[in-house]
Amino acid sequence: MEGMEYFYELFEALPRGGPGDNKSTRRAFNTIPKPPELPLILDIGCGPGVQTIELAKLSKGRIIALDNHQAFLDKLIKKAKKKELLDHIVPNNRSMLDLDFEENTFDIIWSEGALYFMGFQNGLRRCHQLLKSDGFLAVTEIVYLVSNPPTPLIRYFEKEYPYTLFQYHQADLRYWLGETPIHRLNALENALFSEKPSK
Repeated sequence: MEGMEYFYELFEALPRGGPGDNKSTRRAFNTIPKPPELPLILDIGCGPGVQTIELAKLSKGRIIALDNHQAFLDKLIKKAKKKELLDHIVPNNRSMLDLDFEENTFDIIWSEGALYFMGFQNGLRRCHQLLKSDGFLAVTEIVYLVSNPPTPLIRYFEKEYPYTLFQYHQADLRYWLGETPIHRLNALENALFSEKPSK
């Protein structure tokens, strides 16, 4: 993809690949009713793996951490070794556009700030295929939280990210996910690159 070297240069200097913090990850994970014991988790677009480490602590399961940038995976491996969690994490250098796993494979699919690369709707459909029938999907997506965002902001996103950014209606999500139960959370206000880089 053209210009991705600039994307990587920017994000390699950040502690995580997008807005969020461990408190938000825990908050989302804790909405799962009776999570499976030792679940198989797919973390799509894991980046440097801040949330991957937290998921490993929370779930005690096995996490396939997928990203197509090896420098991110190297950071994740280093952190996982330091936290003695590498036995729970399987780094996988692969594009999220190449999710050729068997259908009905994963107990949990997780994607913080990355699914939009697939197109949000397309990503939801593919995740639904890969999840077990009783599996859980946790994704983040940028949306407007007000009904009247500033016009310059609307124009910018219409050009740069021409997908609907207004709150998805329940019916829209049902169209992409079938009858999967839905629990929606807004990001915590202080979870915007609030974490300090790990040493």
